[in-house]
Order: sequence, then C-alpha cells, then structure tokens
Amino acid sequence: MIVVKNRTLEGWIKKSFRFPSQNPYQLLLYNFQALGKLDYKLSSEWEVIKDQLDDIKNIEKVDEISFLASLWVIAGYEFIRVLKKIDTRPEVKKVYELFRRVRIPMVKFETPKTRNKPDYPSDFGIAHIALGRGTNELGWAISHEKFVSRDELANALYNLYP
Repeated sequence: MIVVKNRTLEGWIKKSFRFPSQNPYQLLLYNFQALGKLDYKLSSEWEVIKDQLDDIKNIEKVDEISFLASLWVIAGYEFIRVLKKIDTRPEVKKVYELFRRVRIPMVKFETPKTRNKPDYPSDFGIAHIALGRGTNELGWAISHEKFVSRDELANALYNLYP
C-alpha cells in the first residue's frame, strides 16, 4: 500500500463506508471515493515534480495539477456542503468553513458572506493559486496572512471519519 501525505487510497475507500446511509445520500460514499482517488493522483504527481518547479519541462504538468486541484476543491466543497445536511457534528461544520473560505473566492471572486457582511474582512476576495511560503505546498493564498494548502483541505476531509 502506497502512502501519500498520511492518506492512502485504501483509507479513502474504507472511510467512505462510515458515512450515514440515509437515502438519498448513499451516493456520497462514491463521491468520497472519487475525491480520494483524485487526491491520491494529485498528491503522487505533485511529490514527483514539487522540487523541480523551475524546470521548464514541468510547466504543463504544474498547470494540469493546478487546474485539477481547483476542480478537486470545488467538488470537495459540494461534497461537504451536502454532508453537513445529514452530519451535524462541529467537525463537519469546521471542514465546510475551510472549504468555503477557498471555494467562494475561487469561483465567485468574492469573500464568503453571511447576511451581506464579509465573514473574513481581510481576505482578498479571490483565491490565488500559490505555493506555501518556504515550502512547495500547492494551495491558495486567500489573504496576506492565510494560505490554505490542498493537503490541508484533503487532510481535513480525510480525517472526518476515523
């Protein structure tokens, strides 16, 4: 079994069977598995090239991974948005808020709002794909102080069901 960032493909599959099995939410387990498969692909490929980002030969691969990572966030957000309707644990709400903080500026080019007031007034209103300071972690700069890596999002989702 191959382990990438403390997450395994097998782990994603096993955890998917711990979801509430109420109709019509049974399909969530397949969505969770698909998110796990894409996480595994993205993490594996990023590990191979993250220390060679200045090599011109890797530009297309970086673009592909960056684009797929953005789609992964959008899919992850929709997954957790539906999950929080049936799983009301505070951990689920916390993961939802983390995804929301990246997804809304990524897709809508605005900060997350509640009743027309920004939830995070210092956020940019756009999620810039970026590398973490001092690391080669792929993620999104959402304010001057806040960087959310794709691994942070994946770990949060992966660890919802021990």
